[in-house]
Amino acid sequence: MIAHHCQSPRQWDALEVNLLQRLATQVAIAIQQSELYRSLQTELIEREQVEVVLQEARNDLEEKVMERTRELRSVNHQLWSELQTRQEIEAARAQAQANLEKLTQANKLILDSMGEGLLRLDLQACFTYVNPVAANILDYPVEDLIGRSVTNIMVQEQDQTDFQGQNSTTNTAALFFTSLTEGATHRFITDSFRRRDGSTVPVEYVSTPIHEEGEIVGAVLTFKDISDRQVIDRMKDEFISIVSHELRTPLTSIHGSLRMLTSGLLSAQSAKSQRLLQIAEESTDRLIRLINDILDMERIESSQVKLIRQCCDIGDLMLRATNTMQGMAEEKGIFLCVTPLPMHLWVDPDRILQTLTNLLSNAIKFSEPGSRVSLTAVPEMQGDRAITAINNGKSSVPDFTSDATYQQVRLLVQDQGRGIHPDKLETIFERFQQADSSDARNQDGTGLGLSICKSIVRKHDGEIGVISQPGEGSTFYFTLPLKDIQSCPIRGVDHGSQNNSDCR
Repeated sequence: MIAHHCQSPRQWDALEVNLLQRLATQVAIAIQQSELYRSLQTELIEREQVEVVLQEARNDLEEKVMERTRELRSVNHQLWSELQTRQEIEAARAQAQANLEKLTQANKLILDSMGEGLLRLDLQACFTYVNPVAANILDYPVEDLIGRSVTNIMVQEQDQTDFQGQNSTTNTAALFFTSLTEGATHRFITDSFRRRDGSTVPVEYVSTPIHEEGEIVGAVLTFKDISDRQVIDRMKDEFISIVSHELRTPLTSIHGSLRMLTSGLLSAQSAKSQRLLQIAEESTDRLIRLINDILDMERIESSQVKLIRQCCDIGDLMLRATNTMQGMAEEKGIFLCVTPLPMHLWVDPDRILQTLTNLLSNAIKFSEPGSRVSLTAVPEMQGDRAITAINNGKSSVPDFTSDATYQQVRLLVQDQGRGIHPDKLETIFERFQQADSSDARNQDGTGLGLSICKSIVRKHDGEIGVISQPGEGSTFYFTLPLKDIQSCPIRGVDHGSQNNSDCR
């Protein structure tokens, strides 16, 4: 606001008008500048606000970019890991495939080079694999057998019968069909297969089912040509026949004649002559025992000897065995002790008596004068492998309850002799095996007694073994199962009589 004061009204002069115009101009300029400043301030405030918004947007964008970058890095890392894993998997798969091919080649080489014929059958009893040995035995090219039915090599009259039709035949060829239908395994079956030219070849085969995920998918048939074995068996039978008729008979006559000479029935002989005759008699006696043992062994193993089972008191057999060997024990100064077990068994008494006397004879032979040989027997529960505790050649019989159910009887022959070296324990029951190579000469043995015992015990479904340490004596034992005794009178174990040992 501009105020002009004067004493009386008058007209402005030019100077005042000029001054007023200038003042108005300055005021107008000031007003314009004020408006311009206000406009600039408003624009600056708006710009600051915009910059704040832009900064917030920039910060948010940067955060999103960083987050997306992290996500991309994570995805890239995951993809790289997956790529590496896939590469590793592919490498492992390639290695596994290579190993599988190598294994397949190795298995094929093994199957092709094995000494036995091998046939693989599918569920239709057709060949899916044939090794060269099988093809050679059957006189077929391998490729000609693939896809053929097993009936092409069967010999029996029933060989064309559909095995899935439950044929009632009991021939051996039908046995391996049960490997396909029932999953049964058959071992060492003797049969004959038919060659391409119609001739037959004797074989021994094993049939085994093939299972996949619990289902039968086929079977494997391994077999070998036993033509040579049958020839050898025939030669062996002929040899046994020759030994039996051509050798044993004159030996028996010679032995009888020598016995008559040594008895003095024919004429007086000098002491030297008597000694020579005694040596000749002992040698022929030993030879006769060897021949008898060989014949006995062959008869037992070839099933020519049938077990004549009957109800027997095992205690009575033990007493009979010790009575038989009493003279030999007294001659060597051995105390022979027996603890009979009054229990009935369904066995062949003659063969069990033969086993007991063989074991007692060996024990007496290898015992020193004044020592003791004992024969004991104990019943055992199912699963008891050695119910007697053997310590230093002595057995400890546990307490049995009267209502116990026993599955087998274990008979033990214990001596206080020199014992057996551990290296000999595995082979002592084989033919012509003895604890010491000098035993055959020093103890007048044949090396067949224990082998005969083993055959007899196995014929009775039992087990035989020995526990021994050098210098601590030996314990020979065998088991007899308590089965098939329904026809025997029921008789429990008299526990009081188990401790009634008889030593003579």
